[in-house]
Amino acid sequence: MDNKILVLGSDGFLGNSLYLNLLDNGSFDVIGTSRKIQEKEFFDLNQRHEINFSEYDAVIFLAGMTSIQECEKFPELAYKTNYTSTIRTINECVNAGCFVIFLSTNCVFSGKKSFYNVNDHKDPSSIYGKCKDAVEKWVTERHPENVAILRLTKVVPLEGVPLFAQRWVSEIKENGHTDVYTNHFLSPVNEYEVFNALMLLLMTKPKGIFQLGGQAELSYADYAKEYFKNDKNSLRCLNFIEKGNGVNFNSLKTVLPH
Repeated sequence: MDNKILVLGSDGFLGNSLYLNLLDNGSFDVIGTSRKIQEKEFFDLNQRHEINFSEYDAVIFLAGMTSIQECEKFPELAYKTNYTSTIRTINECVNAGCFVIFLSTNCVFSGKKSFYNVNDHKDPSSIYGKCKDAVEKWVTERHPENVAILRLTKVVPLEGVPLFAQRWVSEIKENGHTDVYTNHFLSPVNEYEVFNALMLLLMTKPKGIFQLGGQAELSYADYAKEYFKNDKNSLRCLNFIEKGNGVNFNSLKTVLPH
């Protein structure tokens, strides 16, 4: 069916945001999947499903383990979920005639420099990044004409508090202090910028790898100072520390279809 879109994995912040924005846009008939919400279609990457992908014109693929820490803690589950089950499901979608948009990450790069371009050398250090990289390679080899890959940097809400800032607030309340990193950086994009990029991909259905990143990059420490600038008590609770060795950058050069 033309203009019927499946948002595969709409439980999390980004997936639910995209699902709601697509509904509000009104250009598509939109269905979201969930492992928790009864009003949505049930889908779990590692379980049998009853979704008929041939009913959909396009699939936006967000399903998977999204926590870098959880992937490191449970590497076998992460590999099964974010690679084995993912490529199997993408294959099902393509074979059913769907155009697929696969959401990837700046974590396919090492983070040793700023503003990576699309074709820069990939060298992921985390299990999460390695799984995304492996899916990208598989897609490029198996389904280059039917899948668009969109790499993203850190996505933050258009309004409201990002999850990492919520953690700072909670730790200050509970412990009287929180650690913010001077050598780890972020280049945030907001949820509506991601929605606009996906709308462009849905309308043009291009092939290849694309990227969306923020125009600037700043340390988590500087982000925290700006976030708490009107709260002097919380500012005094920030511990400015380094995490690990060296600098970890987060930025991508934005590359989208014309």
